[in-house]
Amino acid sequence: MLTITRETRQPDYSFSCPGKLLKTNDQEDLTPARDKGVFCRACSHLLTRESEAVSPQGSHEHTFFNPAGVLYELCCFAKAPGVVTTGLPSTEFSWFAGYSWQIGYCKHCGTHLGWHFSHTGHAFYGLIKKKLM
Repeated sequence: MLTITRETRQPDYSFSCPGKLLKTNDQEDLTPARDKGVFCRACSHLLTRESEAVSPQGSHEHTFFNPAGVLYELCCFAKAPGVVTTGLPSTEFSWFAGYSWQIGYCKHCGTHLGWHFSHTGHAFYGLIKKKLM
């Protein structure tokens, strides 16, 4: 993975996070025909659906650097049945205050896709934007 600094970051506009346009109360309900799937870019396995998009801390998309300076652009989803988590939950270096995280992998091919974040009854998946399609 490429390590860059905040000063040299070039945003990736080639892909929009699935579910970025979230349904509001005045919009009609999503039907299965319009509820598009979100897939693993490596193997095309179904991970979740656009209707599962959530906005923790007020945004569906988040950009973070890990302690090593690696940039991650995340899209957030309430559920991701195609993602399996591993390891014990950790709060160390959590990008979401008060949340613990576990690493998430594609159930089909094992590609690292992001993290599962949880905190006292609330949980969501932060999936790496460039690993989704």
